[in-house]
Amino acid sequence: MKILKLEITGFRSFREATWTPNQLNIIIGPNGSGKSNLLKFFDLIRSSATGDLEEYILREGGFEKILWDGQGEAIEIKIHTTPLDDKRDSQKERLDYQLQLKKVGRSGDYRIGYEILGNYRKNSDDPFKFLERTLTKAVIHDEDEKRFCPVFDDIEPNETLLSQTGTPFAKNWIITKFKRELASWGIYQLIDTSPESDIRKPRVTRRENILKGDGSNLISVLHTLYTTDREFEQSINNAMTAAFGEDYEKLVFPPAADNQVQLRIRWKTLRLEQSASEISDGTLRYLYLLTILANPDPGALIAIDEPETGLHPSMMRIVAEYAEQASNKSQIIITTHSPELLTAFSDYIPSTSVIQWHNGASTIQQISEEKLRFWLQDYSLGALFSTGELEGMQ
Repeated sequence: MKILKLEITGFRSFREATWTPNQLNIIIGPNGSGKSNLLKFFDLIRSSATGDLEEYILREGGFEKILWDGQGEAIEIKIHTTPLDDKRDSQKERLDYQLQLKKVGRSGDYRIGYEILGNYRKNSDDPFKFLERTLTKAVIHDEDEKRFCPVFDDIEPNETLLSQTGTPFAKNWIITKFKRELASWGIYQLIDTSPESDIRKPRVTRRENILKGDGSNLISVLHTLYTTDREFEQSINNAMTAAFGEDYEKLVFPPAADNQVQLRIRWKTLRLEQSASEISDGTLRYLYLLTILANPDPGALIAIDEPETGLHPSMMRIVAEYAEQASNKSQIIITTHSPELLTAFSDYIPSTSVIQWHNGASTIQQISEEKLRFWLQDYSLGALFSTGELEGMQ
């Protein structure tokens, strides 16, 4: 499933914004313009699909904290995507998901105002609604767009109908799969690599394939994929050798107490292996990025905030290469301030958008591919960014 268009109203710094992402997207813009808020928006959508919407809002400080300027009455979201069924023509049909979170009174509480999952056909302004909910009712139809399916009475007012009805036992596989696609999104913003952080500690031995947003289960995911997937192991080894040279040998995962597993790096010239507690912040962040981008079974969308943080500029070429490869499986969104990372996208021109602060709100403007290709005949993407030309191309 690919996002064709996003419409955001009233969320954080986005008073009203529309964006049409492509498969590989680079987001640039000044500090404080709203780039991180775009990733928070994706996290909000993911949480709404997993049934963790209320927890997300509480974690962010309450509903008023995520309203534009704290003064709006509602957050409205529209997501237009390609069909879930490969047999359907994406030129003629699309799925639309609409969600409104409505402020209740002055308490800072909220309710789901309305929610719709519909199938739009070309030349039709009225979709068939697989799922429709208002403050007072909820209706679901089957995937054949015919039969009404009963909805249980005790619907949680602060969680989406999608999260509550899109189960493996649902009578509409489209609802179930759409929920699963949104829930698979990987949003990667802040990770803690301090000496006592979870990312460095041994983990209980268990099968984990997907990295958490904070990277706390990095060792567990690396252990699972590196020891069971030959292609993933080779991808990690290739990237580590490219960054650190032939002295790198491999990753090892010795057992620890209480059925836990450790992470260590084995170097050819050293007798002792380097433990996770000794690995530099930059190396740990690099492994974190590689684990996201080389994952053999990634989510439908991967969003990474400033991957250049803590990394040597020479690593940007490798990160760009792995991001390009990952875009064959997932829709990729990367925010950055790095000219080196932008320059590294030389063989593949990513869709580039600029977020700026204007009249009290964030705006998203996509740079036209035609204009970008013209300038790239003589300059690199990084050079255009460094001179300020890139942000002025909207």
